[in-house]
Amino acid sequence: PGIVETPSADVTSLPYSERFNLAGSAISEATQYSFQGSYAEAALSWGKVIEIIPEWAEGYYNRGSAYLGLLNNQRSQEEYMHYLSLAGADFDKAIELDPYSKGDYYYGRFRYYDGLSSNQTTRADSDHLELIALDNLLMANRLGNYQKDAETRLALVYAAVGKCDETIE
Repeated sequence: PGIVETPSADVTSLPYSERFNLAGSAISEATQYSFQGSYAEAALSWGKVIEIIPEWAEGYYNRGSAYLGLLNNQRSQEEYMHYLSLAGADFDKAIELDPYSKGDYYYGRFRYYDGLSSNQTTRADSDHLELIALDNLLMANRLGNYQKDAETRLALVYAAVGKCDETIE
């Protein structure tokens, strides 16, 4: 599949249901790229979806997840931090648009803060960010999510922030 063309400006004036239907092929393409692990193409395709339906939280979540998928292939810390910050902004937007429906949005933001924490030069900065990551992981688990490792990650983050009793639990 080729990357879907940018919609015309007048598309965004259509009702939500019509725009969602118009975005169907872009959503299918973006989903396919995501499942294939073609994260650069997925991020671009999710961007096209967001242009059509900018109020759809799931589009931001999926694009943020694609940016996270790109992190393993970066050649420099600068590139890594760039894609990490793009992912963080998308998870923030998904949560802003739909704060209490999906724990996966908070899990994505947990991954953002966890990644940010691991790239700090001081322990104090790292610990502060890891506590924010923990708060997001707890919210993800409270709301429910589809992440296989969410409970395991919770124990590891508790250990990382020095919460020994919670780690043992």
